[in-house]
Amino acid sequence: MKTQLKHAFLIAVAASCAPIFAQQVPSAKSIDFEVETRITTNRSTRGVSESALRPSASITVNAIHESGFAALVELATVSKTVFTDGQSILLFGGGYRGGDSEGVRYGAGAYYEMFPGAKYEAPMDLNDLASGTTQKRKFNTGYALFELGYGIFDIRYEHSLSKYFRGVSSGSVCPFLQDPTAQLDCYTRGDVSSRGTGYLSVIAKYKLNSNWQIGGHIGTQRVSNFSVLNLTDVRFSIDYLTGNWILGADLTSANVKDKALYRFQRSNGRTYQANQTQMALRAAYKF
Repeated sequence: MKTQLKHAFLIAVAASCAPIFAQQVPSAKSIDFEVETRITTNRSTRGVSESALRPSASITVNAIHESGFAALVELATVSKTVFTDGQSILLFGGGYRGGDSEGVRYGAGAYYEMFPGAKYEAPMDLNDLASGTTQKRKFNTGYALFELGYGIFDIRYEHSLSKYFRGVSSGSVCPFLQDPTAQLDCYTRGDVSSRGTGYLSVIAKYKLNSNWQIGGHIGTQRVSNFSVLNLTDVRFSIDYLTGNWILGADLTSANVKDKALYRFQRSNGRTYQANQTQMALRAAYKF
């Protein structure tokens, strides 16, 4: 049970940042469809690994209308040791982006992420603890997304709409507080919601020439009613574009309050730190 709860705790702070507005509005076609397949040596979100520092594959389908409306579907593989009983993420998103792609631009949208089969069970309050009762929580979460950009910079804010932001609840947080008094106080609050969790990030992308692009990202997460899960993350990236291929590398890291909560043991007995500074190589092909 403790292992499952710890896994639930990790993915709670690793919410995905949907690339709903990643493509520019096409000018020649009324609707532009694009399919991208990708493989990476490590899939991480908000600086925390979702694939247990192992390779991950994904496929993304974008549909972009010349008016600025866009839709996205993405399927990605993750580690079952991180997403308890689940090995994939299925994301649906849609939104609108207007303005000048080289000047001031703005956008708004929403997306929903599903974790097929992923779940955990844990006591949620003092009554559950006393009776030995557990309750089930899933990680499916809906978000509202807002974006404002100018030139090479974009500011993005994501706001969770579901009652439990990626399953964050008393049952996934209280058992891991170091102070026994804090644990008791946590359970005394009862089954507290994490709806309203916010994530604010600043993203920059700069083209060096027709083939090379560099980028940076800094973000801060504030989890509603569970401040122990707050974090700050950074990412630096470099991309090489040739034909339909995008080859790149990402350096990511997350600053968390308690590193022990992000330390996991593999089946072979070795441990890894999920929020550690990580270098990931990736290759993507666009159809």
